[in-house]
Amino acid sequence: MSNNAKSNTFVECVLDGDAFDTDIDDFVDRWRESNETRSLAAYLGFSESEYALWVEQPASLRMILYYKRYGQEIEGDINWDEAHLLAARSMSEGESNILISWLRKKGYLK
Repeated sequence: MSNNAKSNTFVECVLDGDAFDTDIDDFVDRWRESNETRSLAAYLGFSESEYALWVEQPASLRMILYYKRYGQEIEGDINWDEAHLLAARSMSEGESNILISWLRKKGYLK
């Protein structure tokens, strides 16, 4: 992680190539150790919906980052059928199965 990563959100750092998705725990630790006034969601660069999804289903992180890369938010009008296809492409089979199960449990997929 570069020094620039300290002033940017996790999402910005990942999308700029300054951090990996696996660095998220480092960002959470940095937030905990700081006097940061932003919520953890804001510090990471997530909307509240994205943060809630990540907390419940950490395997969704790659899908969230995919949507962020293309300027889309995971909330409201999202096409969950399309989202699970993206998840299948961007995650391992086990991760995508967990996310698909969660989406079904929440009623987003049939």
